[in-house]
Amino acid sequence: FRPLYAEAGRYPFVYERGAKGDRFAVAVNPGEPARSVDLPELKGARIILAGGAKLSGTTLSLAGVSFVARPGETVALV
Repeated sequence: FRPLYAEAGRYPFVYERGAKGDRFAVAVNPGEPARSVDLPELKGARIILAGGAKLSGTTLSLAGVSFVARPGETVALV
């Protein structure tokens, strides 16, 4: 686990995870407004799973996210 972008009181939160030589960046924007961040670490990266995210060069753009869960549901956000 290694934070790539983590600013107090600001979104998105972006971190890197890895195992067995694989590296993955995980980005989360739980806030209402869309956010963008430039991360040189993402140069050459490709998105493999996204909900409202785009990567252009090293700029990661994430749409605003809202979510409602009903009681009794199990939910995973990626």
